[in-house]
Amino acid sequence: PLAFTHIAYLSQRFLANDNNLSGIWQWTPPGPGNHNSWPVVGPYYQEAEAAPDPLVALYCNANEAYLFGTETTQVYAPDASLVFAPSASQAIGCSAAYSVINTDTEFAWLDNDRRLVQSNGRSFDVLSSPGMAKTIANLTTVSDCWGVRIKFQTWDLLVWNFQTEKRSLYYDRITQKWGEFRSLDQNGEWAAWLPTSYVYWAAQNMHLVGLSDGRIAELTMDATTDMGQTLRGLARTAFTDLGTF
Repeated sequence: PLAFTHIAYLSQRFLANDNNLSGIWQWTPPGPGNHNSWPVVGPYYQEAEAAPDPLVALYCNANEAYLFGTETTQVYAPDASLVFAPSASQAIGCSAAYSVINTDTEFAWLDNDRRLVQSNGRSFDVLSSPGMAKTIANLTTVSDCWGVRIKFQTWDLLVWNFQTEKRSLYYDRITQKWGEFRSLDQNGEWAAWLPTSYVYWAAQNMHLVGLSDGRIAELTMDATTDMGQTLRGLARTAFTDLGTF
């Protein structure tokens, strides 16, 4: 009903951030019967005011709401008297509103210094240094980056897709190594990874991706082609001369 960019659910309420340059975020009254009401009065909104920066994204885990500004990140927890009370803040912003990925107890995203970081709202780790720091720094457009977590068999991947740059970088949380997803064009040459969205369909145990032409495809180890193209991979290793330089 209102102009939001993100919506989440916590403590029997829907939460959302206003689509403007303010730091205002709002919530519904508690209980399923009240979820279609957004009273912008009294105890149903407040400003994330750790700094006067615009609020660009809002996400929740099981216990807390994370509010991402362009220069700060603030954490709020349910409170009996205040509804939501600030519990932490840090001077790390978000440069791509849809780059945020839930990693269960933390979130990972592209910060305002073009670093891919992971944080619980109190401290943070830089995932992109040193392996991907230079690559990300050289990208021209990062604001349209979107992120997703793909837990696929033995892999637990954080994938960031830079749409304009046609790059899809992933971080393997198991091996703590970086890689890149690519597709093949009709000439068999490397091209941008085709998917523009992803969802795990738990009821069918299927990993589905949406394509820009409206098709839905499946990520599966049973595939014998890559959307009709020959499967191909590339692995770069260090040069080893075995003593025969």
